[in-house]
Amino acid sequence: MKKIIESPFADCGATVHKKQSKMTFRNKEFEVTDYYYVCDETKREFSTEEAGDITLKQLYNQFVDRCNLN
Repeated sequence: MKKIIESPFADCGATVHKKQSKMTFRNKEFEVTDYYYVCDETKREFSTEEAGDITLKQLYNQFVDRCNLN
């Protein structure tokens, strides 16, 4: 994942950030690292398909481990 991408909101860059988030999947709660971008000019937050895929992969992997499905 690129650290800086072009912002969809202004003629500037957007920088990747991360935060810990709790997500629920199949009635079980998991903690994942959620990646998102912040526009350098407008400070608006947004995600990309790649960032979302990383979050979902973490969620899926934790679910598989917790339920011994591997």
